Amino acid sequence: KQSTIAMAKYYISITGFTLKSAIYLPRFASYSMPAARQAAAAEGNLFSEQTYMDGVLHTLTAWKDKQSMRKYMLSGAHAQALRVSREMGEYSYGTKTYGYESDTIPTWKEAREIWDEKGTLHGKLVPSKAPRSKATQSSNVLFGRNLFVKILVPCLGWFLLTKMKILDPTMLPSLTSV
Repeated sequence: KQSTIAMAKYYISITGFTLKSAIYLPRFASYSMPAARQAAAAEGNLFSEQTYMDGVLHTLTAWKDKQSMRKYMLSGAHAQALRVSREMGEYSYGTKTYGYESDTIPTWKEAREIWDEKGTLHGKLVPSKAPRSKATQSSNVLFGRNLFVKILVPCLGWFLLTKMKILDPTMLPSLTSV
């Protein structure tokens, strides 16, 4: 009898990171962008993408083997990002990883389904989304992401730009002239 052993072509890594607050986004970006560049250039990396879905920042990478992924993970910009992640991350939900061997690289839809079902935080299953009670659902309508993005972020930007003297408010038309 002749037996055929199928060898996996890729080591797939799917990660998700949830920020404690959008306030941490600039700091997170200052670490994640160099780490993403490092991943794309890392020895053994065959594919690297990042996306944002349902309040979670995701990475999907494919490697020639698990050792290549671990070498990247524990060095350089990614290692620096890992050291500060506890300060920025929400760890009761949404922050978890899953790695596995595969003959194919999953689509983002497939990767998200796999991550939802099998992703863990240090070996423990955690929910993919924040627990929602009726109280949180009603308060999120008024104080949720839409309000934050549409009102608070521009106000915070205005405040920072004017306080840092990057923007002189006296040079802009007044609100009454609009």
